[in-house]
Amino acid sequence: MLGLKYPNPPDGLYLVNILIDLGWSENNSFGVGPLQWFEIKAYADAVGVPTEPWEFRCVRDMSNAYAIEKNNNEIMRIAPYEREIEND
Repeated sequence: MLGLKYPNPPDGLYLVNILIDLGWSENNSFGVGPLQWFEIKAYADAVGVPTEPWEFRCVRDMSNAYAIEKNNNEIMRIAPYEREIEND
C-alpha cells in the first residue's frame, strides 16, 4: 500500500508480535474493524515500538486485512485464526 515495501519475516516478525499484543482488530458496531491509529500510537508511546511511519502503516494494514477476512461471509471462505508462535 502507498508503494511501501515491508520487510520479510523474520525481519518483520516484531511487527506481527506488535499486532498480537494489540489484539489483531477491534469490535465496532458493524462487526470487526481494524485497530484505530490512536491505539497503535498509544502502544508505541508505552512500549517504544513502532517508531517509523512505515511500521505504523504496516501494523494498521495487517489489522485491516485481518478485519476484512474476518468479516468475509462467503460460504467457502475460512476465517483467519491465531496461531501460536514457537520460539526456537
